[in-house]
Amino acid sequence: MKKSRSFLVAGAIAAVLAAPFAASYFGERRPALPKPELPRAGKECVRPAAEMRERHMILLNRWRDDAVRRGLRGEITVGGAAYRKSLTGACIKCHGEKEKFCDRCHASLAVSPVCWRCHIHGKEGRP
Repeated sequence: MKKSRSFLVAGAIAAVLAAPFAASYFGERRPALPKPELPRAGKECVRPAAEMRERHMILLNRWRDDAVRRGLRGEITVGGAAYRKSLTGACIKCHGEKEKFCDRCHASLAVSPVCWRCHIHGKEGRP
């Protein structure tokens, strides 16, 4: 029993001594946050920026379900401006080029959303 307690104490001391090293070592290796191009038009998004950063796919999936599956293609109004529930008809109109906004964040996070399998963007048409 005494031997196992000494191993436990030694392990705890080692963890406490290693924690600052591990934090500094891994903290320096954090990738830089992506810098997406800000919207050309409009000053306000349909939701606050922090919420859109974390939850935009939830909103887009909700819009998809409303428009495509329920036939509810209504608009939402933000700051006196009406927006269609549409990725290409609303989001991309403000945020401009997909490559400079969407792709910068998605690439840095190694995420490949399926949106562009159906949605047309830019002059070239489908991706």
